[in-house]
Amino acid sequence: MEDETDLSGTVVAVDFDGVLHAYTSGWTGAVPCDPPEPGAREFIEWLQAQGAEVVIVSTRANSNQGLTGIQEWLDLHDFPQLQVTHEKVRAVAYVDDRAVSYRRGNWAACRSHVAQLKADT
Repeated sequence: MEDETDLSGTVVAVDFDGVLHAYTSGWTGAVPCDPPEPGAREFIEWLQAQGAEVVIVSTRANSNQGLTGIQEWLDLHDFPQLQVTHEKVRAVAYVDDRAVSYRRGNWAACRSHVAQLKADT
């Protein structure tokens, strides 16, 4: 990864649980309790320094309690101010621990990746 990439005018969507929030305790309710994944805050800061708008996308944010919990957790762990939503946003990239990357016509790779995600749970 290059240290400098012009991301001006782009949105990068980042998942919360398992990406920023370590999620090692599993679901403990709408308010998260685990520490950040190592390097998560620095990654967000890097994206912003490159000009990207970072949006946190999480189903946890589907309730007021969950949305507030994420925002308080971000503040507690010294993350910059970020937009948080439960709705899919138009983005140049999605950073997600459960994502399966699709490459045109390569359904076999998708099947394999889905199977591996299931095996890892």
